[in-house]
Amino acid sequence: MGKWMMIGAMSCLFLTACSTQADNDTEVQQLKVENDTSQKEGAQLQQEPHKNDTKQTQDFKNEVTSIVEKANNTKPVGAKEDNLNTYLAAKKEIDQLDDKIDLSDDQLEADFHAGTITVEQYQIQEREQDILEDQLEQAENVLEARFGIND
Repeated sequence: MGKWMMIGAMSCLFLTACSTQADNDTEVQQLKVENDTSQKEGAQLQQEPHKNDTKQTQDFKNEVTSIVEKANNTKPVGAKEDNLNTYLAAKKEIDQLDDKIDLSDDQLEADFHAGTITVEQYQIQEREQDILEDQLEQAENVLEARFGIND
């Protein structure tokens, strides 16, 4: 009887070990696929440089101007919860545009490293994007002060 229990316990351990190894193999395969996909996307970005041109910069300027104006006109008018929701909605818009500018900045840097834009083009566009991000940060600071948010 003890012998059969020992054989049963050993069988369970063996099956568990096989199952764990299969799970680990599956996870490793998934990570390899994700890594391959990331490498392909990175290579594609280098082969097809994004146009960080004046039109895109002008579009960002227009969006920043609109959001800054909206933030300047946003005022607390209701209960605390309503005011918080108003603040969060305005902040979300600012953050979304800031994220878009950050992505453009990342692409700008990739274009520079790929040699598709000059140092001068990179520096000019980088400076313009920094100014826009500063304007967004200032608008967020105004909102925080107006709504009494300490962030």
